Amino acid sequence: MKRITSVLAVFALTIGMVQARPMPIRFSQLPEVVQAYAKQYFPLGDNDYRNAYVTYDEEMPEAAYTIVFTVGDGLEFRSNNELKVYECHSKGVPATILPEAVAQAVQAGHPNTRIEKFEVVRISLTALTYEITLADGSVTTYDEAGQVVE
Repeated sequence: MKRITSVLAVFALTIGMVQARPMPIRFSQLPEVVQAYAKQYFPLGDNDYRNAYVTYDEEMPEAAYTIVFTVGDGLEFRSNNELKVYECHSKGVPATILPEAVAQAVQAGHPNTRIEKFEVVRISLTALTYEITLADGSVTTYDEAGQVVE
């Protein structure tokens, strides 16, 4: 009887661990708004979308969908389809996706430096901060007004 209980406990633990992992899905299974966003900002060939590594994680409260393209760049979206992370080492993050005040602050403080990662961090229900990683490796966090957060 102890043996059966032990086997069942190990089985239950294994099932629990498997369910907690992100589940691979196809690019075509992403919500349409997420697919459209990816195609707008990553104008790649059809094979790049088909070969992208895409996961869905229902356990994670912040990033529900993760897309990693064959070139190594990627996106993360929250479960409500809002952008969480935009990472683009190959060409850089386009300034047009940044809030205007943040884009101006980055340009003023780091002219001619490529942005490689943009992360939207929710600090409360109504407040966001924006973490910017530049090509030189420096990381700066800005509030919605474009002020540096210490």
